[in-house]
Amino acid sequence: MKANQNASQASAPTNNFSNGGGDGNLAVGDVATFNGSYYSTSYGGGNSGSLYSGIARGIVVDKINGNPFGVHIHSADGRYPDLG
Repeated sequence: MKANQNASQASAPTNNFSNGGGDGNLAVGDVATFNGSYYSTSYGGGNSGSLYSGIARGIVVDKINGNPFGVHIHSADGRYPDLG
């Protein structure tokens, strides 16, 4: 599953994360606050949910690729290893 960086602008996602580094750049390993929904594919297909959306420092970034929705996340508490 892949995370949508901004659920309200599916065609042109923008950074909608607050990352742990405080530099405004999302990076692998950042513990972040995620707002929005995540998808099954890195192209925005198969809306899967929004668990942990809005939870302060609730997710960790696993992987980032160049696709429109190419951010993979898991829960920071370890309960969900594959959120999106």
